[in-house]
Amino acid sequence: MGLGVASELTGWMNSKYANVDQYFHLKQESDRIQHVNDSLINLLKTNFLNPIQQRSLFRIRYRMIHLVIAARYVWRDAEVVSNSVNAERNYVQINRGSKQGIRDNMAVLNSDLSLVGIVVNTSDNFSQVMSLLHVKNNVNAIMKRSGNAGTISWDGEEALYILQ
Repeated sequence: MGLGVASELTGWMNSKYANVDQYFHLKQESDRIQHVNDSLINLLKTNFLNPIQQRSLFRIRYRMIHLVIAARYVWRDAEVVSNSVNAERNYVQINRGSKQGIRDNMAVLNSDLSLVGIVVNTSDNFSQVMSLLHVKNNVNAIMKRSGNAGTISWDGEEALYILQ
């Protein structure tokens, strides 16, 4: 019975230590999952040109390059460094810039693939993003279910609602 109590006590202590250790490694695990997610998004069928478009693109560019990359988009991970939501002109700053391939007018999406905003300025390692919660941001959009097209904008009033 003494061995059972010792085993129970060490098991309890080890599980508490494992919980603390797991807590301090959550950031690394989150980063790993984000990288896997980005890799999987880059492999989506909708992210590539169809074979007919690829052949035409290849014929057009054959003399300039030998290999045509058929991906329409490349997803890159980034972290929000700062974010404002209380003003009429809100911005998000992310920790990726021109050295990581970010350019002005690129779309910035959330992990659920919803639009956050548009890149308006880049430095070597950081980018300013004009948030959807910016009164001067107007984004053309198409409703997924109905196919109706329109412009999304924010009136500067309520952060939970945008206008179409």
